[in-house]
Amino acid sequence: GLGLHEEGARGDRLMTSHLVLDMVEQLRWTTSDGAGRVSAHVHPKLHHIAVRHPGLAPKIVRGHDPQHGPLDIVMESATALRGRVVRTNGEGVPGFEVVLTRPLATGRVAVRSQGNGRFVFENLDPGTYEVTATHRGLGLEVKQAVDVPGPDVQMVLPASGTVRGRVRDAVTHEPLGRFHVVLSWDPGAGAAGQRALRGDDPSGVFIAADV
Repeated sequence: GLGLHEEGARGDRLMTSHLVLDMVEQLRWTTSDGAGRVSAHVHPKLHHIAVRHPGLAPKIVRGHDPQHGPLDIVMESATALRGRVVRTNGEGVPGFEVVLTRPLATGRVAVRSQGNGRFVFENLDPGTYEVTATHRGLGLEVKQAVDVPGPDVQMVLPASGTVRGRVRDAVTHEPLGRFHVVLSWDPGAGAAGQRALRGDDPSGVFIAADV
């Protein structure tokens, strides 16, 4: 049997929640009753138990031996991580994939930065996480370790520049109005890759920002 409690609740209130048993072999969700109790018939071996409840941090109990008797699980209040992806001048940048990982954990959570560069991860367990913001098209990546709960995170991008140029015919020296330009960067400089621009200017001019 299992008993689920919310940490800090008045009178150590029991609650209704959901849990999954035997995560290695199969996922099998069941729901606790109004008093927070649940029971299940399982094999006499070690089990991993995951518990979730709206507004509370998910919890995983690893290696529980059901032969040791009832298990009491204390749930903690969930917390959130908020932040922004910004340039060195403080301007927010949208379109970055922001990934949240935790040391020794196999899972990851990903969101995208919004128009003002903001992002948020909710329903987190307190602890230390690594945040990575990546934009493959721009070849930019920045990461840092953060403690949750904590202040809002500022993911400051490295300084960037702008490449400007003009494409001309080698024989006539006249500008080409339709062309393709490919920018590539050194694999040793961070997130390696290529960026393609499609030119559609009668003057043959192209501009590549954030390089």
